[in-house]
Amino acid sequence: TLIYGARTAGRLAGVRDFEEAGAEVLVATDDGSAGARGTAVDLLEARGAAGPVVGCGPLPMLRALAAAAGR
Repeated sequence: TLIYGARTAGRLAGVRDFEEAGAEVLVATDDGSAGARGTAVDLLEARGAAGPVVGCGPLPMLRALAAAAGR
């Protein structure tokens, strides 16, 4: 599963590529314009970390991701 967060739907890139490769893609946007309203960290917390977690993004987001994955 790929949990993908962006500020808006217009900033999402490559979602279809991941889906075509067989990944389940869960999307969150800060403004709710695509997928769930909120952040990728919000989705991870709602779903629960069920395996390895890899992140890419700004340091504050990575810190929040690490904290969420450790719960």
